Amino acid sequence: ARWQPPSWVVSPNSPGTLFLDVVKEGQVVESGCVDRQSHYILGRNTAVVDLPTDHPSCSRQHSAIIHRTDGCILLLDLDSAHGTFFGDTQLKPNIPVAIKPGEPFRIGQSTRTYVLRREAGKDDDTNTESSGQQKRSRSPETKVTGFGKSVIEPALGAAEGFGKCV
Repeated sequence: ARWQPPSWVVSPNSPGTLFLDVVKEGQVVESGCVDRQSHYILGRNTAVVDLPTDHPSCSRQHSAIIHRTDGCILLLDLDSAHGTFFGDTQLKPNIPVAIKPGEPFRIGQSTRTYVLRREAGKDDDTNTESSGQQKRSRSPETKVTGFGKSVIEPALGAAEGFGKCV
C-alpha cells in the first residue's frame, strides 16, 4: 500500500520553483521538480513512489519530502531498513525534520546526495551571475533526465538549522 501523508500536508503556493538535484561525484546526474504536489515518496517500488531510486539499500518506500501549510519543507524517513541521513544524523522513523534548499541528505547506503534547490520565480530579475545560489547553469556534461534511477553520496556534514523551519 502506498504511504499516506498526514492531513496537514498541502501543495505549495508557488509550484515550479523547487527542485531536487541528485548529485554523484560532484555532478548533478538527475533533477526534478518537487513542488507540484503535496508530497513526494522516494524509494525502489516504481509502482508507488514519485522519485524512484535504484540502490539495493533503499527501501520500497524509503523516505518522503512533504510540504507544510506554512511553506516549510520536511524530510521524513518512512521506517526504512537502512535509514535516511540529514548531514551525519540518521533520522528517526516517521518523525519529520525541516530541510531547506541547499541542505543535502542521503538515503540508505547509496553514494548519491540529494539536495533541494530553489530557482528564482518568474518575476525575479536576478540572473546566474548575480544570484549564485538561486539560479545556476549546468555544465554540458551534466545529465538532467528527471527521476528514473537514483542512488546517493555522503552528505556534506551536519546542516545549519537542523530541525528548524525558518
